[in-house]
Amino acid sequence: MALIVPSFFSLLAQKHDYIWEFGRGEYADSVIRTGGTEINFNYNPVRFSRIARVVDFVITSAVISNEEGQLKYYTNGCRIYNHLDEVVMGGDSINFPSLSWTLHCSKGWGYVGSQTHIFIRHPGNDNQYLLFHQDVDYINDPKSGELTSGSKRIYYSLIDDSLPGGHLIEKNQLLLEGTFCTSCVTAVKHENLQDWWILTIDKFSNAVYKFLLDENGVHLVDTQYTGLPVNNVGSASGQTVFTPNGSKFLHYNPHQDLQIWDFDRETGHLSNHLHIAIEDSANLGGVAVSSNSRFAYVSSQFDLYQFDLMAQDIPASKVVVAHYDYFFDPFPPTFKKAQLAPDCRIYLNTPNGDQYLHVIHHPNRKGIACEVEQHGIYLPTTRGISLPIFPNYRLGTAPVCDSSLQLTPVSDFTPLQAWINLYPNPSDGQFVLESMDLSQDLEVLEVYDQIGKKVYSTIWSHDTSKLELNLDNSPPGMYYALVRDSQGRAVYSEKFVIAGN
Repeated sequence: MALIVPSFFSLLAQKHDYIWEFGRGEYADSVIRTGGTEINFNYNPVRFSRIARVVDFVITSAVISNEEGQLKYYTNGCRIYNHLDEVVMGGDSINFPSLSWTLHCSKGWGYVGSQTHIFIRHPGNDNQYLLFHQDVDYINDPKSGELTSGSKRIYYSLIDDSLPGGHLIEKNQLLLEGTFCTSCVTAVKHENLQDWWILTIDKFSNAVYKFLLDENGVHLVDTQYTGLPVNNVGSASGQTVFTPNGSKFLHYNPHQDLQIWDFDRETGHLSNHLHIAIEDSANLGGVAVSSNSRFAYVSSQFDLYQFDLMAQDIPASKVVVAHYDYFFDPFPPTFKKAQLAPDCRIYLNTPNGDQYLHVIHHPNRKGIACEVEQHGIYLPTTRGISLPIFPNYRLGTAPVCDSSLQLTPVSDFTPLQAWINLYPNPSDGQFVLESMDLSQDLEVLEVYDQIGKKVYSTIWSHDTSKLELNLDNSPPGMYYALVRDSQGRAVYSEKFVIAGN
């Protein structure tokens, strides 16, 4: 595979969405969790890679790269990591305290916010990245008084990129308390193309909360009560998105159907609310819009619908472009969340922890000509049910996407462990790592505990095939060995056990 030759497009583009990170952590207690997946749109054809790392994505995934498309930061909702898969300085315990942090993050698993995190480059400082995020907790239903899942708090955290590896200079800064939907955070550029609107939706009312990120930081501008029908069921089972041109705001939830508003990027005002009933048996789903901002795709678990947003009668424009084909491996990969990609395709995940993505190859085409390929991408690892969500970072500055990027799915992936052995396993703390191929570019060995904390690091000399690891003073338990190359990327990983006396 060859890197894309620099072009006029790449010189203009803000490639903040060119790398996608998701998948399960290798330290986890199931043999099917074989590491993470990375999709890299800096390559042509698009590259799908297995990444050996400790970070576990269950549902939450947010990622940002720099203008050139080089990975900068990502989060699984528990911690913020840099491009070396290290927790940034001060980046532990985001969203703490919350129920999801206690139940998941404390055990080394990922967070469970469906669409609760988004990264944006700070418009007032090129060396800072802002993470807008919501927690996931139990909240009281004001009508029934029963506990249900939702969000209580909206935060921001701020990363200073001027220090190597990043430094969190503000963490869990509370913006608003209330009861919020957990599939509703999205963003769009302001009309001035510098600032950003960030919107989220209330869980128990038809309120939409509008925040503005400008050179002075992020702050609540307005709470607008809209025509959105109130339904507190399943707030994590939908998706929210702006059209790529920023003119419309869409929310889909199987219990509230499809909602569409016009959006004024100057004032932040929502208008001309349209509710489109979708009568099917779905309990999950999502929504995405084609790069020309014309066609909305609603993934309603068993069916994928297309709506023409430029039609005089948008509800009447509905077309079923795909129906679940009853494929199993080992679970039914039906339709869930969707995301417009830098290659102009729309990718959809599934509600099961499998290795598949669906693809809409030509989203700008009307009807079945859009060409939906079910389970068209076989990923190198299982991925939980995560899929990173991005706004249109290039609005007003570059084309939405690059249709020249080719897609050649790979169906077989060579395990990274094939040329390194770790033994004995388990042991009392003395281990050996042996490389079967000295031509491989090995640089450093790192050891992590079960919750992802680095406990050991050493250089691997390029002229020796064996590296001895002495962890006699470490407490018994499961650990995770990771070997990096000279570029800092993980090339080997293995779980190992220090046995108790």
